[in-house]
Amino acid sequence: MSTRFGHLGLASCIMIGLLLLAACDAAPALTPSPIAGPAPGATAQAGDAVATSPAAATPAGQAGPAPELKNPDTLVETSFGELATLDPAWAYDASSAEVIANIYEPLITVKREKSSEFVPLLATKWDISSDGKTYTFTIRKGVKFHAGQDLTPEDVAYSFWRGLMQDRAGGPQWILLQPFLGVNVQTFKGDLVEKQFNKDWAQACAAVKQVVTFDNAAGTVTLHLQQPYAPMLQILTGTWSAVVSKAWVSQQGGWNGDCATAEKY
Repeated sequence: MSTRFGHLGLASCIMIGLLLLAACDAAPALTPSPIAGPAPGATAQAGDAVATSPAAATPAGQAGPAPELKNPDTLVETSFGELATLDPAWAYDASSAEVIANIYEPLITVKREKSSEFVPLLATKWDISSDGKTYTFTIRKGVKFHAGQDLTPEDVAYSFWRGLMQDRAGGPQWILLQPFLGVNVQTFKGDLVEKQFNKDWAQACAAVKQVVTFDNAAGTVTLHLQQPYAPMLQILTGTWSAVVSKAWVSQQGGWNGDCATAEKY
């Protein structure tokens, strides 16, 4: 009984396969239907497919007609994320940097025509010592912060001190810690406060103030590097090197620049 059923099943499968092949041979070739576009009167949305007919196709190598713009006087920008902060010493994400770069300025920036060269922003000029370890920047006069305070060399130095000591986990300050304090210093608290200064925050703060000095009378800020550091100018163009107002930060409850309170902030 089981053997006969097996033969019958095999014969049935062969018959069904022959019928399907015959149906395929007899069926007419299918014509692809046009891709559906928006309904009449509806506004196309991002991601909608647009219907295209052979008669309307643009010949290869020729530009098609310009699309009709719904709001030609409106600029719409799409970002890939919400900004995390407006604090340049804290920010280390592209969304925050995009906004910060339009609010704050560093000492220098890259040259538009040649990104391997640099032009002054808050500095008017700079000099690099022959051993490549000392950078002296002349700070631009007549610059005001948004709240009206005048920019001073002390504001510039304070901005570097504050960033280096704040050095939040996962933040950008390691980029500056290494040229200023040595390639083995990647965190302010762990590698400087704890390892080099036996958990003495005030001494570690004083060490930071020695690597970035200012002279308000001369109008200069000087950066003292541990060793020549080839990408230093490029680093100084980043948003983590932007300058903030010492007076304004202090008024908002931030660090006032006193090493005695460095650990708190």
